[in-house]
Amino acid sequence: MTRKTKLSKWAETAFQFDTELWRSKTTEGMVVLGKLPDGIFTLLRFNDEGGQLTHISESEALWLTLELAPEKMNCI
Repeated sequence: MTRKTKLSKWAETAFQFDTELWRSKTTEGMVVLGKLPDGIFTLLRFNDEGGQLTHISESEALWLTLELAPEKMNCI
């Protein structure tokens, strides 16, 4: 069973990037997908305790978009 995490208003709006394609609230926190000018996709996961930024492949970005933000598929 997944533990529900309540995000503060700060966490819901934190880490705003110009390269952001979409953001989605999950049970673990907030997930933000971005794309750098050189075509590299970035994934930021964070909650009130902090966050982690990673680079992901286009296929991972497509899969996550389909799962978490299907209405944003045209962004990829």
